[in-house]
Amino acid sequence: MNLRFDGPLLRGWVYTSSNKCTNMKCRCHTDASKRHGIYHRWTGKVNGKIITRSISKEASVECRRRIDNYHALMKRIEKLVDDEIAREPWKNIGTGT
Repeated sequence: MNLRFDGPLLRGWVYTSSNKCTNMKCRCHTDASKRHGIYHRWTGKVNGKIITRSISKEASVECRRRIDNYHALMKRIEKLVDDEIAREPWKNIGTGT
């Protein structure tokens, strides 16, 4: 198995949310269907810290593609490691064969 991957990679997750504003008289505080937005966000770990960024709808599509690429690569790596473990490499170490 060779370790190819399809395009750029990104860890994290993409999601959408809507928010309540700071105006307590706004309808968004009493009616969830009146909340503001559909905001697209990416959250992931950067330099050991979890961060969230607001992104455009178009960027969310690209981030999702990159995240899918990352998951596919990690799945291939796990398969590669599983295959190596299945070969039981410790059986031939130090036996001269």
